[in-house]
Amino acid sequence: MSFPYLDLLGFRRRTTMQEADVDAIETRSPGFLVGRIKTRTSRLNARLRKRYGNAVNVGNGLPWGNVPPTLIPNGTLPPAVFLSGKPTLGSLEILINVTTPGILGVALFSWSKDAGVSFVATGAVTAPIVVFGGTGLSANFSNLSSYSADNVYQAASPVPEVILDWLTVLVTVDAYAKRGVNPSDPQIVQLMTEYDRVLAEVKEAADSKDGLIDIPVSEDQDSAVTTGGPLGYSETSPYVWATQEQLQGELEDQSGAGTGS
Repeated sequence: MSFPYLDLLGFRRRTTMQEADVDAIETRSPGFLVGRIKTRTSRLNARLRKRYGNAVNVGNGLPWGNVPPTLIPNGTLPPAVFLSGKPTLGSLEILINVTTPGILGVALFSWSKDAGVSFVATGAVTAPIVVFGGTGLSANFSNLSSYSADNVYQAASPVPEVILDWLTVLVTVDAYAKRGVNPSDPQIVQLMTEYDRVLAEVKEAADSKDGLIDIPVSEDQDSAVTTGGPLGYSETSPYVWATQEQLQGELEDQSGAGTGS
């Protein structure tokens, strides 16, 4: 899989499974959880492709992870900073903390790819382009004004959290099945309730006619829906219905009859 939505670290952060249980599965069956993430991702893609596949730009490929997420600034008059490139992982959560104030080339910062759980680098120097190794992304710093020590920039994951949540719940169920469970355990009962919720939500999101869940391109961007919708057919142009309504109106005008006459 060229673009993984979720890695083992991201799964560990999101799952309700105890860390010791995750470690035990990894020790006993190395690669099992990563394999289940790949399989569950493939199944989700198969369900979502009809409604979210973009036939115009990227064949029937899905949109998530094709664009860098948006950095949201906080702090005192934060200068613009944006990400460029193409992310290598859907569960990246880029965080930039300015640690030493100053102009471009003087201000220092630290950055994290897991929303600050750990930092990849500290004391990095601001520059027009700073490569964030291993992420596929670069930070582009503005030279228009000074950075303050309280400036913080955070981006949502390239793949929306709703999809990462679905994957986490599905793989957690697989993990418990691998480990072995007591089906009457209240934690397992709750997990299976979450499992049923995920299946229902995926069905709603994948419904190309009446889909009730609208997944964005990424958390802070627009809808990723490209096909289906009211009055349209996913196998035809979305504009066919409008053309038909226009033709019907013209015929009614010519005949002098009102709508529905």
